[in-house]
Amino acid sequence: MVLIAFANEQMTSLIIEKNISSADSSVNDLKDAVNDVYFQGKGAKRLVFITIPEGTDTTGIALEGKLIIISVNGNDRFAEADVNIVGNLPSQPGGYWLLVEANEGYVSVGETGFSLNKSSIYATMLQEGSANDSIRITNNSGETLNVNIVVNWSHSDVGFVISDDNFSIGPADYADIDLSFSANASATGNYTGSLAITGVYGEEQETRNVPVNAEVIVVGGDGGGELVVLPSGWTISIAKGGSDSNTINVCNTTTSGQTNITLTGSGDAGAWLNAVTPISSLAAETCQNQSISLTVPGGTSTGTYLGTITVESNEGYSDTISLNVTVISSQADDFSFIWSTASFVTTTRIGGWTIENTGAETISIEKMTVSEWSVNDADSAVLNRVQLIDGTNYWTGSADDGQEISLTSNADLAASTSYTQNEIRFSANVNNDYEKFQLKFTFTDGSSYTTDLWPNRYRIDLWELASNLPQPLDFSTDINSSANTFGLGSGNDGWDWENDVYLDGDDYYWFNADPNDDNSTADSEVNGHNNIRIYLGDYTGAQPNSGTNANGAYGVQFEVSQNQVNAISGGATATLTFYWYMDDSGIDNGEAVWIKAAIGNSSGMNYLGSSLDSGLDATNEIEYDSNPNDHGATENIDVTSYITSAGTYYLEFGGRLASWNSNGEDVRLRFDNIDLTIE
Repeated sequence: MVLIAFANEQMTSLIIEKNISSADSSVNDLKDAVNDVYFQGKGAKRLVFITIPEGTDTTGIALEGKLIIISVNGNDRFAEADVNIVGNLPSQPGGYWLLVEANEGYVSVGETGFSLNKSSIYATMLQEGSANDSIRITNNSGETLNVNIVVNWSHSDVGFVISDDNFSIGPADYADIDLSFSANASATGNYTGSLAITGVYGEEQETRNVPVNAEVIVVGGDGGGELVVLPSGWTISIAKGGSDSNTINVCNTTTSGQTNITLTGSGDAGAWLNAVTPISSLAAETCQNQSISLTVPGGTSTGTYLGTITVESNEGYSDTISLNVTVISSQADDFSFIWSTASFVTTTRIGGWTIENTGAETISIEKMTVSEWSVNDADSAVLNRVQLIDGTNYWTGSADDGQEISLTSNADLAASTSYTQNEIRFSANVNNDYEKFQLKFTFTDGSSYTTDLWPNRYRIDLWELASNLPQPLDFSTDINSSANTFGLGSGNDGWDWENDVYLDGDDYYWFNADPNDDNSTADSEVNGHNNIRIYLGDYTGAQPNSGTNANGAYGVQFEVSQNQVNAISGGATATLTFYWYMDDSGIDNGEAVWIKAAIGNSSGMNYLGSSLDSGLDATNEIEYDSNPNDHGATENIDVTSYITSAGTYYLEFGGRLASWNSNGEDVRLRFDNIDLTIE
């Protein structure tokens, strides 16, 4: 019995120890999440998972100021954040995902019953003047929100009233409350107070305290102050590449109007001031609100930057706003992506790519965009799944190329940690048409990271008709040509054709792109043949019964980009693929036929294949047949060595008939399924 009691005591002790450890983890994880979003700035948000352990005192769970408290088995476990926290913690044991969101001056946790669009009120007016503002209260709960507002204001020189102090807001609805200020003739300086806004929904009650500040400007005086701007300083923290905005009050304290009031930034921080439309006129003894904003360039180093905004009128009056901008790292700055670990898991899945948080704080992916695959994809594939971190599904659905998706929950990347169990999935094959992929990650602070294209493979644009894309060129609709300008540098206008390309021979040729030989495709027969053709010799039976060296070719000018050259420099291979066919129509033994193909740039054309004709002509050929017969083949030729720099290149496909000596003798050459790829 003693042993059993001892064992029970040991078990109880272990359970309590586990509960305490769980509570410690929860308060510290929540504290880290609160500090994280607060550091990122207003609007930043993330999800955090906490556990309320068994043995928790439901009356000992609280968010008090900056403290997070969970009382378990008689032990108060707590953590202190860097900012005040508003909201509620779950009261029953279990695991919970909580939404943590940064606001101005506080961080909200959980499903707060209501939210405000402002954390403070600031108004400026002249003596015997007035000012107006408003505050919006949004009901986030699923129940009616009953609101009571207490105005804490004890200044006789400045009046402050609100449009309503007791009202109800329906679920998911909001109410705008008007705020009115008025100053008497003796008012001067700064006046402070607050609004205590209490919302009751169901059995829950929450209160927000909103500071109120009214500034009264004195007209006239002993010189100076004719144009006054408030606040006189702006201190902010912005992530590099980010923006922030503010509303200032510009006041004319003189007894006559002021015109063309401009705002100009100077100094490091002042240079980031976005363009502001001048105030065309400001009446005597009046004030006007003016919105201003700053954008920090993406490449700015972290640190504190100073500057000035000068507000000046045509009348020569001016005032300044001092700027103090702390530039912090964005989440995207601490994010790293590596394609080199990726592969096609199947024809519809790309996995194994690496994402890494290189910083010292957790970063959270909120949205993603996958793009570029549809440029070449012929299978109408759509994105249907995203897995991140440990193979967890973070999104399922259907998204087109370039469509931004919101993850079902934020993907939190722990500090100094990399992950490779990441995958994107598609509805159809995305590894058969030289598809490429680009990913964009958007983080909870609004920053984003866009990857390079992957894989490092390209399909060179050879002027396939848009309706027939993607390549290879199959001429299923027609040939794409806007002018016949054969040869490199003659025109970037699609496909061309020409006779006597290889030598000066008898001009007995026919191109199905231009049957009447008028350099126009108006009568093209390519759309009926679904390939490009060259007939050489007595192709109609009405040409001369004999002749020599009829020849011709098709050609197309194309561009090679620096990225494509870089891929080759990195080890990729450029491959020219095409199909040719030789249709003999009575050509005799000894009346030879050549199939030719060439690629080149301003340095010269390079004829492909090899010397199959024992040197009968000076260049290589794809095929030489001294006793022609019907046959064809698909060629896959490595042309890597001929693509040496970015720029303009030319591609040719053609042939030559050495001779014919009888009525109706000709050879008919076809070219089809042309492609030039780098992989």
